[in-house]
Amino acid sequence: MFSWNKINDNVAIHCKTEEEANAFLQGCEKHGIKWCTGEKPTSTTVWTVAGVNTNYYISNKYISAGNLIYSKRHNYTILEWSDLCKPDLPRICYILGGEDNPLKIGEHFQVKGYGVETWVGKSGLLEADLSAGNLILEDMLYTAINSPDSVIRSPQFSDDEKALMRLYVDAGFPIFHRNEDGALQARNRACTNAWMFPPEILPNLTISVGEFDAATYLESEAKDDG
Repeated sequence: MFSWNKINDNVAIHCKTEEEANAFLQGCEKHGIKWCTGEKPTSTTVWTVAGVNTNYYISNKYISAGNLIYSKRHNYTILEWSDLCKPDLPRICYILGGEDNPLKIGEHFQVKGYGVETWVGKSGLLEADLSAGNLILEDMLYTAINSPDSVIRSPQFSDDEKALMRLYVDAGFPIFHRNEDGALQARNRACTNAWMFPPEILPNLTISVGEFDAATYLESEAKDDG
C-alpha cells in the first residue's frame, strides 16, 4: 500500500486520469497537506492545465502542480499514483485478476472448462479443491495464466452498488436475478414479490451469474472489511 513517507522534495506524483488526481488530493487533505495558495487540496485538481501529464509536488506540507516535461527536465523521481495505490498483494492476484482489479486473498474463482474452486491463500500460494487431482490443477493454472479472460470471478461492485443492494436486502428483497430479456429484479426469498430495475443497473449481474444472494454477499464483505 502507498506510504506518504515516499514523498519528498525530489518526487513528482503523476496522475494520468482526473479520477487519480481526485484520489491523490483527497489523500492530501486527510494528511493535512494544502495547496501552496493555502486552499484545501480538494478545492481544485487543476486538471485542465496539463491533463494526462499532470504531476503534483509536495514540499513542507504544501502542494504545487506541473507536468511530466517539467518533472523530467528538473530530474524529479516520477512516481505513478496508480502504482503507489495498488494493494500489496501477491503477483498472481494481478496476473489472474488484472492490474486494475486484482483478486483478493481468499476470493474464490473458477477457470472455464474446469469447474474447480480455486483461491489465493494467505501465504500467497494458490489453493484449490484437491479432489480434482494435481494434473488437472496444473492444466487449469496454465489456462488461467495464458487466458486471463477464462477466469470466472464473483461479480465485483462499487460502494454505491453495494449501498443499493443493502437497501433492498433491508427491505426484504435479497435475491437479485437478471432475466433473459435483460431486466434485473430483486425479489424476496419466497418468490412472491419483486422489484424491477432498468437493465443498466448492476451490470456485473449478468444472466450467467444466475440467482445472486445479496444478503450473503454483503455479510461476507463485512467480515472481510472487519
